[in-house]
Amino acid sequence: MTIKDKDKLNYTDYRWDKDSISYQELEVIDRYNGFEILLLINHLMNEWGFKKLETFQRIEKMIREDVPLHLNSKKIIIKWIVDNW
Repeated sequence: MTIKDKDKLNYTDYRWDKDSISYQELEVIDRYNGFEILLLINHLMNEWGFKKLETFQRIEKMIREDVPLHLNSKKIIIKWIVDNW
């Protein structure tokens, strides 16, 4: 499952700049860059075999509301999500 439609995101305050970055280039996550959030969540959905919009939005909520703000590395954020799922 890949969601490209930003209307599926729960939050509406994202910036939509820097859309040409790839997932492999993404090392630090800007929680307010919509393209980076879509890249990260879509990667996790595909990697973990999730298919439901509700799961997509749960991951988004975790990134925005639950993951401590001082954690901004892609690898550390993913580990935090796994550990706190």
